[in-house]
Amino acid sequence: MAANINSGSYDEGLCKEVSQALSAEGHEMARLIECPHEDLPDAATLRQAGVDALAVFGGDGTVNGAMRQAKGWDGHMLVLPGGTMNLLSRSLHGDVDSETIAQRYAQGRIKLARMPVAEGEGEIALVGVIAGPTTAWGEVREDMRHFNLAEMPGSIADAWTKTFGGAQVQLDGTGEPYPALFIEPKMDALHVTGFTAEGAGQMFAHGLSWLKGDFREGPHEDLGMREALEVSAADGKPVGLLIDGEEAEGSARCRFRHGLSPIDFVYTAEECLANPDL
Repeated sequence: MAANINSGSYDEGLCKEVSQALSAEGHEMARLIECPHEDLPDAATLRQAGVDALAVFGGDGTVNGAMRQAKGWDGHMLVLPGGTMNLLSRSLHGDVDSETIAQRYAQGRIKLARMPVAEGEGEIALVGVIAGPTTAWGEVREDMRHFNLAEMPGSIADAWTKTFGGAQVQLDGTGEPYPALFIEPKMDALHVTGFTAEGAGQMFAHGLSWLKGDFREGPHEDLGMREALEVSAADGKPVGLLIDGEEAEGSARCRFRHGLSPIDFVYTAEECLANPDL
């Protein structure tokens, strides 16, 4: 198991309980990797250890890093909710806790499948990509992660300023500018959402959605499905990005396409188990 001990949700006791639940059904944990102090295992390390499943207790960014590091390994990843928003865990398992997920896995109530991803700019996104000045809200998320309540008013005010004052971005073929675009991988294509920020009321709604744990609930417009797309900024400068919640910088014209993850993931949600397309 790999656990991000810097996560606001990290709980050493919970990690032990999950390990015990898996061990009781014959799934012995080889070792606990405490990141970021320890490196996430690569494919060679996992193969040498004879590991067929890598459980990751952390946020979406930690899971993304573990997947990229393990590329080329023929095992599967079990995502446990140990981050700030845990959007990936919710999509795989529903809104349930780590113990429930471990029990389902131990009992074989699972499906293994590659996840849809957004690929581009040298990145792979499992949850999605936020492109535009609204990526300043990543700083708010960091304060949430570390329970840095004293800094949150300042980071929220800064995010508002950058969102209203930054160069807006647009999706190729539309010409309509938005403070930010959200590119979310679905089973067959990329779903694109344009976030809106028309006045303080909508900006407050964005902040509230972050604090509630799902930025996707903020004011937005549905821009449809694309197999591939291009995003650019009005000022021609590199586009700011959040890849599964982690900051990155794109090019002046960011290109993304639909793809599949290089590793199988464990699905346990009932609706996922009943979906023959997974």
